[in-house]
Amino acid sequence: MIGAAASYMSGLFFASFFTDLRIYLLVIPFLFGLLVYSVREKWKKSDYILTAAVFLTGFAVFSGYTEIKYNSAAMLNGTTGTFTGEVVSVKRYDRGLVSYVLKGTANGETNVKLTFFGDDTGAVYGDEIKLEECEFSLIESDYLFDSERYYKSDGVFLSAESTGNLHTEKKHRRIIKNLTAEFRENMIFKFSAETDSDTGAFLGGMLFGEKHGLDDSIKTALYRSGIGHILAVSGLHVSILAAVLMFFLKRLHIGKAVSLFLMNLLLFGFILLADTPVSAVRAAVMMNFMYSAPLFRRQNDSLNSLSGASLLICLCSPYSIYDEGFLLSLSGTFGIAVFAPFMTKNMKTKTLTDKLTKDFVTGICTCISVFPMSMIFFGESSVVSPISNILLVPLCTVSMIFGIVYMLSNGMIPVLVLSEILIKTVISVSENVAEIRFSHIAHISDKTSEMVLFLGFACVGIYLLVRNRKAVFSAVTVSFLVFLTVSAYTVNRRNNEFRIAVLGKNTNASAVVSYRGQTDIIDLSGHHRTPEYVSVYLSENGIEKAEYLILAKNPQSQYTAYAENMKNVNAEYCLALSDTEINGAEISDYFDESGFHISRNEYEIDFADGVLEIVYSGNRVYFVPSADSEKSDGTNIVYGRKTDDRNYEIVLSEKGLYRRRL
Repeated sequence: MIGAAASYMSGLFFASFFTDLRIYLLVIPFLFGLLVYSVREKWKKSDYILTAAVFLTGFAVFSGYTEIKYNSAAMLNGTTGTFTGEVVSVKRYDRGLVSYVLKGTANGETNVKLTFFGDDTGAVYGDEIKLEECEFSLIESDYLFDSERYYKSDGVFLSAESTGNLHTEKKHRRIIKNLTAEFRENMIFKFSAETDSDTGAFLGGMLFGEKHGLDDSIKTALYRSGIGHILAVSGLHVSILAAVLMFFLKRLHIGKAVSLFLMNLLLFGFILLADTPVSAVRAAVMMNFMYSAPLFRRQNDSLNSLSGASLLICLCSPYSIYDEGFLLSLSGTFGIAVFAPFMTKNMKTKTLTDKLTKDFVTGICTCISVFPMSMIFFGESSVVSPISNILLVPLCTVSMIFGIVYMLSNGMIPVLVLSEILIKTVISVSENVAEIRFSHIAHISDKTSEMVLFLGFACVGIYLLVRNRKAVFSAVTVSFLVFLTVSAYTVNRRNNEFRIAVLGKNTNASAVVSYRGQTDIIDLSGHHRTPEYVSVYLSENGIEKAEYLILAKNPQSQYTAYAENMKNVNAEYCLALSDTEINGAEISDYFDESGFHISRNEYEIDFADGVLEIVYSGNRVYFVPSADSEKSDGTNIVYGRKTDDRNYEIVLSEKGLYRRRL
């Protein structure tokens, strides 16, 4: 099972990056490792043939799925036509807006799934929506959200924008799906009504994976402290439910077969309530492998169970390898169920100190396993997660159990007060931990993340080939030292670069100037979404302090937006082009109605008549409001018009200027 899963997923992986030549640098060490492993395991000729066949099958399945599904949808990109489809996913937002995922036919012939965002039509799961005229476009990621990968893993490749009439037809289908969705929304509302908005949103995240109502600063604190995974329904939640149920069933002397049936019934309902996340499905399959082992008189093997669950999911959905939840869950489960037991095999558990030490080492193993994926998918990774998971996850677990009791009793058992106390404790501790500078590591650069992934694969390869704890420990230690060395070099190099980040999309624009520990933020457009771009950039670069926050338009509303989006970043001064004082902000002496001037030792920043001028080492960069106001003695960046050519860095030096994408 392990070999089949590894070969098949390797085929999917290499097929998914078929056009990226850098990935093929992994082919040589992969083949070398496979050769060493096969020699050590004394493979027969049939083993080589079977491994190659499974690998090629995975490669062919992915390529075929891409050709049949993705490429047929891609042919509609940029065209206008009609679409009729069934609602398979619904997300409602404020101001009467809704996002649908529709499954149907475009122009009456091409079967596709697409997203549609617009006014709420009242449609629910199973209803039919007809777009008489719409514009099709491939889903593309932007700087704020990797929407392409997010939707791609679910087979959704297109988005549609209605330019004509829209009709909704009630079909009264998917009754169970609609009932569970309604129940989920009602429960989240009750959680917030009985406690407070943050506690309610936290419980909603733990039980249903619905965390959009939780304050962004709290989510950041949870991820920085290393327990953000508690907000995504995954193996932890499924294993807790299964373990609690099986514990009571064993005490009641219920038979193994009946217990397995009842466990699946509970997990099926829970996963359905959470809207069937792939990470929870993977965990449920693993639970079945584990608890069904005694029925078939076999010994459960965690790695074998993990491989079987992964293989089953990837067989049903080849694009699951794009799903960050699946990959994070896969790596986390490998850490806690395979890597940690291997490293702690001979550790004593007689005393409380021994048990805590073993739990701490288990946490470290899990953190190490998840680290490469978290560096790729997130702007930051926690380094204190082993400790925080030991201290905080038990509190979250008890709180989640209280939430389940409240949910199953439909509020008849008033236990949310206890849950609220625990959750507020978790949030408070997480916020304090997040303020510690070295509690987390910033993303830094894509090259660093790729290096971490490569080192991670190398460590896994050594584990599979050698199965020696000292060798694995040495490999992990060396990898960590290499990562620290490269990270320190990268941070030092970037710190000594004069960088101007050009951020925003369409009509919103801002600039972030960074040089030798000094950072200034200049908001040029006054658009409400601009702070989101700035916040992501600062997070990815590990910037937690800015000297100036400069607001050129809509100062009061923008200051409020920045205060909400940058709670983890301290701006010492706020400059505003306004004759009215901003509530809650300190206005410095540089304030002026027409513009401002900031002078540093090696560079200057000026703003006048809507033009931002940045001068460093003889280089001049201008942000101008229109093409008519471009300057002839420097680099011009036009803002205030609809353009997607943003979210890049300009690096200035004595040798000149160059740009790099973010």
